Amino acid sequence: MLPSLYSEIQNPKVLDNITNEIQKVRYLNNVVVALGGAPEEAQFEEAKEYFARLRSAERNVKVVWVDGPRIQKVFREIQSREISTGIKGKGQSVWITLGYLFAKKDSDVIALHDCAIVTYDRILLGRLIEPAANPNNDFEFCKGYYLRISPTEREMKGRVTRLFLTPFVDMILHTYYDNALNFVKSYSDDAEANALQFDRYKEEQTVRYFRGFLWTAWEQSKGPHRSTLIPSWNRVAFSLPDIYPKILKAVEADNK
Repeated sequence: MLPSLYSEIQNPKVLDNITNEIQKVRYLNNVVVALGGAPEEAQFEEAKEYFARLRSAERNVKVVWVDGPRIQKVFREIQSREISTGIKGKGQSVWITLGYLFAKKDSDVIALHDCAIVTYDRILLGRLIEPAANPNNDFEFCKGYYLRISPTEREMKGRVTRLFLTPFVDMILHTYYDNALNFVKSYSDDAEANALQFDRYKEEQTVRYFRGFLWTAWEQSKGPHRSTLIPSWNRVAFSLPDIYPKILKAVEADNK
């Protein structure tokens, strides 16, 4: 599965490399694109034409038009049973596309990765799939990751993970701000030891920004709110026994 925004099709420097590498792969049965950010039919048709290059005699290609009227009707039907379909975005696009793949029932292993990986090659895909596909393993889930260092600028990326998530989770024994500053010092040392560019002032400014964001989030969380967690497809199918045929019909009709 390839979750893709329409805007990413406009960045061929990255996406062309990803599709070129996938074309070299011979073990994929289906490629399904979860297309978001494409409210216009012309955008959907452009996406279908672009991703059709991945089709072969052994491999089928479908584009799930998340913003299209047929899939939106499916969303409304699920919501009519008071079941949340989440918030519009890539997460929701992936969720409805998983529903389509579950409805097809012809994939033993489902792999998913982003469409903005600058350093992508087919080995990345193979390493993502192999642990779950290998019959000698008993993994049901495998998550890949890649080093967030720019190959050209030799600069550390991934500030949200490095300066927000990791210091925040590190199970919360110190205040976020003090802990994050300690991480900045650690990253600074790593950058110096590996001859990487590192703007410590900018990193500390980012920490201050995240601290302000945390306070805002805390204040907003005090008010009444409802859960936006997307339910499992087992729950949806139990409430709407005919939902899978309807998703299949919608996607197949869009891809004629």
